[in-house]
Amino acid sequence: MAEGMKKKFEKYWGNFDNSNMLLYVAVVLDPQFKLGYVIFLVELLFESDKAKELISKVRDALSRIYGWYVANGTSSSLKDQNRSSKSNLPDDKGQESGHAKLASKYKRHLEEVQTVVS
Repeated sequence: MAEGMKKKFEKYWGNFDNSNMLLYVAVVLDPQFKLGYVIFLVELLFESDKAKELISKVRDALSRIYGWYVANGTSSSLKDQNRSSKSNLPDDKGQESGHAKLASKYKRHLEEVQTVVS
């Protein structure tokens, strides 16, 4: 089972040259995370040069999407949507999920960055 999970991880996230930009763009567009979270994760997963290159590709993809949206946008507005966000509550076993642990680590990272800036 672990081998299958590792193969899927490598297929979608672990292989720098074969990364699917839509996965990164989806995380950026998620109101819970934004671009800062993608930068944090990419810097965590890849060496510095590759991280900078991938972040540049993600920003370029976002710019192209925004450019298309501006050129082809519609005047219709979105109606109220029910947004549900996953909480960082412990799972059934009383332990934080992997997502919650990573979210906590990211929150600490943001606090450290704020401390340095201040």
